[in-house]
Amino acid sequence: MKIESYLKYLLRFVLSNRKKKYALEVHGLESFSCNLQDIAVTSLLNGKSDGFYIEIGAQDPIKRSNTYALEKNFLWRGLSFELDQEYVDFFNWSRANTCIVGDATQHDYASLFEQHNAPTQIDYLQVDIDPPGASLDALKALPHQDYRFTFITFEHDTYAFGDDIAQKQRQFLLDHGYLLLAKNVMADQRAFEDWWIDPLSALPASIKTMPVIDGADYSEVVRQMRAHFISG
Repeated sequence: MKIESYLKYLLRFVLSNRKKKYALEVHGLESFSCNLQDIAVTSLLNGKSDGFYIEIGAQDPIKRSNTYALEKNFLWRGLSFELDQEYVDFFNWSRANTCIVGDATQHDYASLFEQHNAPTQIDYLQVDIDPPGASLDALKALPHQDYRFTFITFEHDTYAFGDDIAQKQRQFLLDHGYLLLAKNVMADQRAFEDWWIDPLSALPASIKTMPVIDGADYSEVVRQMRAHFISG
């Protein structure tokens, strides 16, 4: 371990008390996500414990992490992927689950999923790397013939890159039998992400039949998801 990395680790993860500093309480749940994706996951799956996630584009293992609360509070297993070696080191020093370094468009996902005993119905898939075209390539590289994902968040950053990648991602996931739950999820009035569900999963009918939410702020999307879940 390089001394520079060790000092950064001490400052970022030991002395700064990040677990308290970056946590928010929303709907009675602890959130570390930037846009409440972890609350969406736990609400959608009714507080499921021992779930499994795939996180493409992990970056910081705690701050703005969509999976930290799942691991910490609900004992989820999972597998993360990140290009930056320093973030991977921080992740593997501070988290129980594994982060793998490398180009997310080039991994042999089928072998890695098998090595880490991923279930064939994976509870949550996050796809968020830059630029969005790389996210689309990573999405296509997944072994869709053998695995399905109950909930998917795909960051397309339409506000910055236009809607070409967003449209191609939608066609790809529609072709693979997924349902669009929320289109052009907004943050600070900027469309940045699509949220999807698997109609073949055990999600309640009230979620599978709800109208597509289009262009709403992420907090409103979560509110509507929770309302439909409760009504069902």
